[in-house]
Amino acid sequence: MKFIQSNIIQLESKDTCPAFIGELFTVKSGDLSHEILVTPLWLIDLSWKVLAECSIVQSKSKEKSIRCDYFYQGIEVQVMSQTLVRLFAGDVDPYIYLLAPKQDYIDAKHKGYFTRDSLKDEGFIHASPYSQLTRLANKYYTKVKEPHLLKIDKALIIPEVKWEPAKGGLYPHIYGPLNSDAIVAIEALLLDEKGLFNIE
Repeated sequence: MKFIQSNIIQLESKDTCPAFIGELFTVKSGDLSHEILVTPLWLIDLSWKVLAECSIVQSKSKEKSIRCDYFYQGIEVQVMSQTLVRLFAGDVDPYIYLLAPKQDYIDAKHKGYFTRDSLKDEGFIHASPYSQLTRLANKYYTKVKEPHLLKIDKALIIPEVKWEPAKGGLYPHIYGPLNSDAIVAIEALLLDEKGLFNIE
């Protein structure tokens, strides 16, 4: 587990979620430069799904003893997850993401920039935070030939990026052709046995 904001703890792939209210666990504050005193703390998974509400019970330099106070259930999970993504996800993740056929990526590498029809029609390229990729892939890309996930380093993007509301939260919109050197990784997307994508 690690702090990714002063009030957000994220499970890492090797971690398991606390099992009961009152359970204590230790979190390292890592490179956060300020003292972590904000409560409540929210425990999330790698996809920004909110799992529990916590509080600090003991603090020693770079380690914090945390108590699990409440587990979110039902509609609370969806509402709180959307809220935290809107408030914090765009600031925390150094990347934004695009879903595209492999050929679009190859073309972008040759031309030096990535573009879409939406740039002409709407004035921007639709990109996505990580938390929305599975939903978008299953909505738009199950019939696309060789769909790929493009990872884009926000620090390298030349055009303006605005985080604007759409279904599910705030989305990064790229207001101009995306310079292809900002695309730092590409990954093929594969359907599971149910014919769906599960991007984790």
